[in-house]
Amino acid sequence: MMERREFTPVFRPSDERPPAVPSLLEQTLKSFLRLRTLLALGAAFQTLLFATLPSTLALLPVLLLTIHSVVTTLAHLQFPNESPYFESIIPGRTTALIPSWYSTGFTTQGSLNRLVVFHLVVGVNHPLGVLSQAGREVGKAMEGLWEVMNTKGEEFGIVGWSKWDGMDTAEKGGKMMVVAYFRTGEGLERFGACEAHRRAVEVLERVRGESGRGVVSVVHEVFEVAPGRWAVVGVDSEPCLLGGGACRVMDDKGGWVWMRTLARDEGPEKGLMGMLGR
Repeated sequence: MMERREFTPVFRPSDERPPAVPSLLEQTLKSFLRLRTLLALGAAFQTLLFATLPSTLALLPVLLLTIHSVVTTLAHLQFPNESPYFESIIPGRTTALIPSWYSTGFTTQGSLNRLVVFHLVVGVNHPLGVLSQAGREVGKAMEGLWEVMNTKGEEFGIVGWSKWDGMDTAEKGGKMMVVAYFRTGEGLERFGACEAHRRAVEVLERVRGESGRGVVSVVHEVFEVAPGRWAVVGVDSEPCLLGGGACRVMDDKGGWVWMRTLARDEGPEKGLMGMLGR
């Protein structure tokens, strides 16, 4: 029998939907602007300043940026915990659970819900990545898909999802991956039949036909996990993956609120196998 544990929500229920996943464009621009690209842009800008301004004024931006970098580096060395990277960190041990439709709390018996995990990887194998014609079309189609997952996810039983990109890990193109969690396989099938997904498939097939094989890569993975056969352990981590999800549930007054899936695990410390009862 699965051990009873104490799980308390990290976040209070909210009438408003929690913040959505950052846009594809925002993450893409951050990933596409590699160090050498930034250096080239900086050099071009500095050359323009020297060509249009006196030398003293042209050097001012470089001096200000250098001073800012030195001061920021020293501050991070002296006060590492003040870094903006810590702002979203939830201290301590956490887990992720799926609340029932009619409760703003969590069961004391852990992962009693069936879970369907969906992985989608889309790669643009082009030197210009998302700035190529194929990349722009695929990116636009994916944005439509993400928008549906953000705004209509509850219609398909989407509990939570995270978007990851690996555009700074290779010299060509880039890849993005989505990990989504559904309550049921039927919900995943409805998502696959929605207009946004059908449009994304049509765009991928058309781009593949026009640009040739190998320009766009797509990988799907689906795992259906039985109740009690999955577990989440987080330590000093930010909300992500299943822990970054949210569900609409009914509160004590009969109204619908948003319940985040992240919970504090206050039971005896265990690893993943221990939480699975093995």
